[in-house]
Amino acid sequence: MTRQRMMGALLIAIGVLALMFALGLFDPWLARLEASPRVRQLPIIWIVCAALLVLAGLSRLRTGVRRESPEADLVELAVRVRERPLPFTVCVRCGAFADASATAGCPSCGARVDHHRVDDETDRATVLAAIGA
Repeated sequence: MTRQRMMGALLIAIGVLALMFALGLFDPWLARLEASPRVRQLPIIWIVCAALLVLAGLSRLRTGVRRESPEADLVELAVRVRERPLPFTVCVRCGAFADASATAGCPSCGARVDHHRVDDETDRATVLAAIGA
């Protein structure tokens, strides 16, 4: 499980707890602890916070999905890397190509480590070695 997916699951769990708190499911427990009633004074704030946490968690889960290429796609990717005119960038994780100006990361999967800038034939050979071709 990637770090992004773990963070997404944690955000969703905290969001669900905040929603349960807003709905009053923890009221008996809070009464035993003699907690201040001001804690639950504005439940709409707890509901909005819970919704934001769950949405952020779902976003992390979605972007943390690792898309591995099967072997046939790696062969096709190697052919495309050999035929592509210089300069360009390529992501060896998802197989996306972009202009050479996109160097911050892959525009489709967000990978930074597997996203390579190819300016000359040495870079092309490095990318082909990373693909395994």
